[in-house]
Amino acid sequence: NLRPETSVSYSAGIVAHPFEDMSVTVDGYSIAIGNRITTSATVTSSGGAINVPLVTRAVLLDNVSLDPTATQQGVTAFLNGLSTLTQGVDMTINYPTDFGSYGLVDWTLAGNYNDTSVSRVTPTPVQITTSAPGASFFRADTLKNYVHSAPQEKVGLTANWSLDEFGATFRETYWGPQHSTSTPNNGGELVTFNQAGVGLTDLELRYNVTDQLQFAFGGNNVLNIRPDLQP
Repeated sequence: NLRPETSVSYSAGIVAHPFEDMSVTVDGYSIAIGNRITTSATVTSSGGAINVPLVTRAVLLDNVSLDPTATQQGVTAFLNGLSTLTQGVDMTINYPTDFGSYGLVDWTLAGNYNDTSVSRVTPTPVQITTSAPGASFFRADTLKNYVHSAPQEKVGLTANWSLDEFGATFRETYWGPQHSTSTPNNGGELVTFNQAGVGLTDLELRYNVTDQLQFAFGGNNVLNIRPDLQP
């Protein structure tokens, strides 16, 4: 049965004004989460690198019919599987530039870096490991994906221009690289996938008809950057 997650967090930050009109904020944080509710790796009964006969018995006991022609069968479960520690830092710099008759540009540079590590993994029940030695709810590739599938760093530069009724926003966001591993037979062959860091461009144009009515036209990822294809 699932239990509630627990968490302990600490954070500290500073706000500084190194130059006139410039604002800088820096925040550091540490978040420890225990008994995280997450999905297990697939435990297979057939077609996997390691097959657990108990899977078929459990499915049949739940009155679920299995397709005898399926080459691979397995189950996943939500469970209090992991305890993790996430530490990181956020920084934001704001600075306006007045171009007189050409308008005002508010610049914002924002960045984040964080690192997540797994501090505890719930042991696989002895009934499963006895039935099939080597079977696990959390294989090494599953844990790697949990830590590395999201970028560790993100940096964005935003320019917000305004002049009378007109306005425009330009935003360039850099997402750091991602790393993951997939396995077609749940634990045998491992296929590594590395996505290089990418920059995404957002653009918006605005016109204020009145103080209460504004028309805006724009798009996210206007250069249509696509992720790499996994092998």
